[in-house]
Amino acid sequence: MKKSTWLAVALAATVAVGGIITLQAQDGSGVPARWRQRGWANAQAKLGLTDAQVTQIKAELRAEKATLTELALKLHDAKIALRQTINRAGATEAEVHAAAAQLGAAEGDLAVLKAKLREILVQAQKKLKDLRAEYQPRNTAIFTGAQTSLAAILTPGQRPKFEKIKAENKQLWQPQEAM
Repeated sequence: MKKSTWLAVALAATVAVGGIITLQAQDGSGVPARWRQRGWANAQAKLGLTDAQVTQIKAELRAEKATLTELALKLHDAKIALRQTINRAGATEAEVHAAAAQLGAAEGDLAVLKAKLREILVQAQKKLKDLRAEYQPRNTAIFTGAQTSLAAILTPGQRPKFEKIKAENKQLWQPQEAM
């Protein structure tokens, strides 16, 4: 599985779960606005997410918000319970095992949801890849035509500079590798 897919899933889950456990934002989303903006900006920059991908991820996370909230709170409570059990004087081995088992169950439930979100992301990436394959040839033809027209307008002294600029910016209009 591609590293970027796993990173996207981990990032989406981290942003969602981390935000749920933090203080409530004024809009009631559970994630302070500055964190939410920074989190998506980092995701877009690191993964090269398009606006369409970010929109789709946000929509899927909103759809799973109640489940995510419940699981994150369950995980948080289980961690606190385990810590309290460990630190309580006279705690038995059975009590510590029981608290650890509850934490493991909460982590397992969250892992199942992460896997579900991952599958959603994989499907979205496939759809976007198919869409890109459909429009990329037309895009390339438009860019190539524009460059040819621009080159015809330039003087012989300007053309080498234009070729250099084209080479530097080639990745912006060239077909992208599959995700």
